[in-house]
Amino acid sequence: MSSRKTKAQLLEDLEALQARISELERFESRLRQAEEQYRTACQLLTSHAYCVKIGPDQSLELEWFIGDCRPILGYAREELTELGDWIRLIHPEDLPRLKSRGERLLAGEPVVDEFRAFSKQGEVRWLRDHGVPIWDDAHRRVIRVIGATQDITDEKRAEESLRAQQGLLSHILSNVPHAIFWKDRQSIYLGCNEKLLEYTGLEKPSDIIGKTDYELPWTKEESDFYRQCDRKVIETGVPLLNIEEPLRRANGSQTTILTSKVPLRDENGQVIGILGTFNDITEQKQAQEVLRQSEERFRTLAETVPVAVCISQGTRIRYVNPALERLTGYSREELYRMDFWETIHPES
Repeated sequence: MSSRKTKAQLLEDLEALQARISELERFESRLRQAEEQYRTACQLLTSHAYCVKIGPDQSLELEWFIGDCRPILGYAREELTELGDWIRLIHPEDLPRLKSRGERLLAGEPVVDEFRAFSKQGEVRWLRDHGVPIWDDAHRRVIRVIGATQDITDEKRAEESLRAQQGLLSHILSNVPHAIFWKDRQSIYLGCNEKLLEYTGLEKPSDIIGKTDYELPWTKEESDFYRQCDRKVIETGVPLLNIEEPLRRANGSQTTILTSKVPLRDENGQVIGILGTFNDITEQKQAQEVLRQSEERFRTLAETVPVAVCISQGTRIRYVNPALERLTGYSREELYRMDFWETIHPES
């Protein structure tokens, strides 16, 4: 049998080849239409759009680029015609990510990345890049990457400012000497500072999120009262200040706290929860009790001794005992209205 193809076979091969060429032409046409639509959309939605052609040897060629670079990077479009022109603008610390990004794109994975670039004036600008690989079934590889780049410098600056504010707030909450906490409308804890952890036995502030007072060391009676106060603030929108109340610590010891609660409101002024703070006044209460007992012992002694006792503040008489009343002939009420020197004989 001859190895040479017959005329009929050659015609069949030619027809198959023509069909394949037509299929590729249709594919190229659809691809061009898609690219044109993408360019148009990118002009409306992003700062820049581009297409990088990828050769069989993975060589890269900037096929097209749209967008005005001058407002962002200070370069005219004519100054950034090659892919290398763009790569030279990337911040050195972000260059290693480009390799990983390229590998993912060549594998057919869409990639969204953020990196820094230097403007013509030397300013650092933040860019967000969306890269979409175009896969060719015939060649079984990615033949192009179409992408869009947005300037997100203002967004990054706002994020940095927010982080700085959050850091400052966190520092304040960590160092303020009072316990601070906040709850939602159902009196479920949303957060607290580290000072409150001394009373709860929890390890970190985030551990309190989602808990109620009944899940903390407080007694049921204490928890009932705390939630009653929460409800009053939430329903009336009026703060409750300097509430003296008991609190059982995680170690079982009983303390006395002075609590204030104010409503938390959203941007529309609606109450969405409460912010509370308390100061441990246990030592102060104990000192007051010691002083009260001391004063009581002194009063008992002064009231019974036969020696006259007088306590004055400046020239005002603040206390006299019965012995001084008998000595002077004045009642306590009369002595309290008198100047101290009025009780002293002029010749003394």
